Amino acid sequence: MHARLLPTAYCLLPNCAVSSLVEQIKSRVGILEVVESYIPVEKRGTTLKARCPFHIERTASFFISPARGSFYCFGCNKGGDIFTFIQEIEGVDFKDALRTLATRTGLDVEEFRESKQERDLQSQLRSILELAAAFYEKERGRYPKVAEYVRGRGITEETAKKFRIGYAPDGWRQLADYLKGRGCKEELAEEAGLLVRSERGWYDRFRNRIMFPIEDAQGRVVAFSGRLLPGDSKTSAQEPAKYINSPETPVYSKSAILYGYNHAKVPIRKSDKAILVEGQMDLVLSHQAGVTNAVAVSGTALTPTHLRLVGRLCHTLVMAFDQDVAGFNAARRGIEMALIDGFDIRIAILPHAKDPADLIRDNPRQWQEAVTNAEPVIDAVLAHVSTRELSESEKRRVVEHEVIPYIARLESALDKAHYLNVVAEFLHLPVEAVGASVTKYISTLARDASQVTLGKAPTIIEEQGEVKPQWRLVAERIHSVLAWQGGVASDSSFVGEARKRFDDLLGPERGALVLGAVSEAETFEAELAYEGHTDIIKEINELLDTLEETLLKEELVEALASLREAEKRHNADDIEKMVARCGDLSKRLQGLRSKTT
Repeated sequence: MHARLLPTAYCLLPNCAVSSLVEQIKSRVGILEVVESYIPVEKRGTTLKARCPFHIERTASFFISPARGSFYCFGCNKGGDIFTFIQEIEGVDFKDALRTLATRTGLDVEEFRESKQERDLQSQLRSILELAAAFYEKERGRYPKVAEYVRGRGITEETAKKFRIGYAPDGWRQLADYLKGRGCKEELAEEAGLLVRSERGWYDRFRNRIMFPIEDAQGRVVAFSGRLLPGDSKTSAQEPAKYINSPETPVYSKSAILYGYNHAKVPIRKSDKAILVEGQMDLVLSHQAGVTNAVAVSGTALTPTHLRLVGRLCHTLVMAFDQDVAGFNAARRGIEMALIDGFDIRIAILPHAKDPADLIRDNPRQWQEAVTNAEPVIDAVLAHVSTRELSESEKRRVVEHEVIPYIARLESALDKAHYLNVVAEFLHLPVEAVGASVTKYISTLARDASQVTLGKAPTIIEEQGEVKPQWRLVAERIHSVLAWQGGVASDSSFVGEARKRFDDLLGPERGALVLGAVSEAETFEAELAYEGHTDIIKEINELLDTLEETLLKEELVEALASLREAEKRHNADDIEKMVARCGDLSKRLQGLRSKTT
């Protein structure tokens, strides 16, 4: 079984309950059955492989191991078990993958919750939110002014139905009375974010607004965003906010939900690209125009959780925001976080500085072209800086403030080198000066603990081009084969005996170099190399013999070198010891060779 850190996000289940549910699910459905329900799998001999669903490829490099209950792609290095597969292909977190597979296997995930009261509350809130969505949808058809506004924004009836766009009537208790008439408690409707309590009782939070239901990754309504319908409002003494959103509730966290994600997750995965827009109207019209890999933040700035959600599906993030100084400044923190997470960040340059909704309504093709031809973020920022009326000194200060942080966050050394030259040419400065500015910025981050927390945990970079000794290559192969057999072998006693001999041969010093965790790739390589072999026990013993022979040869070479040194020093005692040592090693080598011939 794969080691799994049980996510704290699924806090309503204790770890023991999650483990129990995971085991029950795995006993009912295998990795092959799950994978085959999404993609075609071809079987050649004992090998099961497919074209990877997570990246574009011509030759199949996605392998499935039913015996170990896992998959691995040698093209994009993604691998794991049935839960990982569902997380990746559906673009959901572990909690929702667990729920999906539990439903598929006929298990009730709710039974495993710690608190019946908590699960009942969430179920009731979702039911009330669904009733509200249906109410708003129905109300949209009753008001000609609403239909006129929706058409005027360029939204077709088909799109309005797809996104369940509705209307909250202009009245204090329109929804409240509707829900009360259907037996809903007003306290629960308040907790769902639909009603507000006053001294006189409860009243509707949303009034005279075009309503956009916000759905989770499974398409369940969890919140709303309401856009004020232009015109007089009977219930407001002052000009109300243009947009209002649901508050945080037990079923809605705005920092973890992207509007439109449930519609966009498959197109995002297929295109390896997500388009990030700022509002519901931008999102709806983008999908209508055929750019269906778009998502929108709703009522908050871009968060690390949003990035993790998108990062499961793609590597490229195209941002479409207001392209004035304020727009670039507002997007800066999100861009830095995305660069830290390794995204390829691009900016959609919108003609005439229109927002996406207006551009799509007037010319959908231009929106498609803007997304397709989005510029790398640093190029886009430099192009924007060049349009501003700035003196040379002002330009340097702006670049140091707005561009240098992005260069510092780039993962690729080649990309950094490229943009050091680009910025140097842009500012007419030596590249060394720009490099010094980047270095200074990185040093500042390292000293500032509050900013360091934005980044990833430090990583150790291994030496490139390391030439491994022969014994280590053989040992690593044995280690991976034993890890594979440990999960599938019917004779577990043999694996234990082989492991003991392996550990004895290596000893503590060499073992420290080899005996770490085996990666999914290494385990699959071992399985692909030896799967179907009729006598795997014999082959493992032969590998162990090869390792022993390699180590003996290495020791013999070292002993002969020590013997020569002793002879140079004319040290009789050392010469005698080394002669005996070389003789012993030679006999052991000869005995091992006679055993294997």
